[in-house]
Amino acid sequence: MDEVVQLLETYGYVLIIVSLFFGIVGIPAPEESLIFLVGLFVGYHRLSLGWSIVSTIVGVYAGLLVAYAIGRWLGYPFMKRFGKFIGLTERNLETVSKGYNRNALRTVVVGIFIPGVRQLSPYVAGVSRVPFKNYLLYAFLATLVWAIPFLLAGRILGSVFHVGPEVAPYIGIGIAIVFIGYFLWKKRKGLRFKSKV
Repeated sequence: MDEVVQLLETYGYVLIIVSLFFGIVGIPAPEESLIFLVGLFVGYHRLSLGWSIVSTIVGVYAGLLVAYAIGRWLGYPFMKRFGKFIGLTERNLETVSKGYNRNALRTVVVGIFIPGVRQLSPYVAGVSRVPFKNYLLYAFLATLVWAIPFLLAGRILGSVFHVGPEVAPYIGIGIAIVFIGYFLWKKRKGLRFKSKV
């Protein structure tokens, strides 16, 4: 974690954009923890809130759009052949494609909160031929509702308490679990309601 802190202090906003971009495109990275850490640095007055928000949005949004473009233009055969390198098997490609066909907006926005699905989701959106104009909006909404809360949570904690950077990964993972738990609870509640009707 000390190396990450040092890199963040040295390269700042460029590191935020590049790390989040590659984290979304499929190179495993603890994106929630990084965004939370950026928020802590904002709270400690080491980074600007405005530029941190801009660089976070640019990194995440660019990653979502590039992954979508790869899925769309290189298509199903490419993803079937090389998808294994980012954890995309033929079986989960078909499963996620069905989810897109039912409700693309919900799949993109909820999927970004789930590590693994976050990386697969934009590729599958491209393969599933979600209209580009729609995907632009869905991906932007997903970026905002996922990234901004993590960043602001880090900023608030960083300005009120002195939270050591080494704790950031655990807090980031904890917040992610809370979000995932909430969505699963809402989904289960909705299914229970439908079964009663």
